[in-house]
Amino acid sequence: LVRAGRLLPFLSGQSAPLATTPASTGDAQSGSAGPTQQQGAGISAGGHTEAVTRMVAGYDANSGSGVWTEQQWNASGGKGTVTDDSGRKALRLEKQPGKLTSWKMFRTVAVEEAKNLLSKGGEIAVRFKIPDGSELVNGQFVFGLYWPVSQWASGAAANSMLASFFLQTDASNL
Repeated sequence: LVRAGRLLPFLSGQSAPLATTPASTGDAQSGSAGPTQQQGAGISAGGHTEAVTRMVAGYDANSGSGVWTEQQWNASGGKGTVTDDSGRKALRLEKQPGKLTSWKMFRTVAVEEAKNLLSKGGEIAVRFKIPDGSELVNGQFVFGLYWPVSQWASGAAANSMLASFFLQTDASNL
């Protein structure tokens, strides 16, 4: 399981906090990896190196001014504003009124990084919040994550997504 990236925190449903290492700057246009972060790096009592997890793409509203373009993200179909309420800062996403398309953020990730996630395992982690005072309406999407790939192996009977996930409300819950 360790080889597949499934360490004890993953199996027990916990995500260890990331400790930032000196960041390398990535290039969203060329698809190179962005800031690199590690968790659990070090040497165990037996002299073996522990697992290292790199963050390939991330967004943090509490970093700098919270503007997504400063963190190499692009957006379309609506507006995003950084809010600061009783919790930490967050990016509030709103689609354009009267439009059927959703607001989205996107970022280019190197093909090699997607291949490593598929072959060696890894974690896709998302933290979000629903603003205080929001009314839950049945059947509305709260959050969606889709990681498309440009091509799929010939003969594969699958869609072109490395990962896809969404949350939808009912009248009283997520």
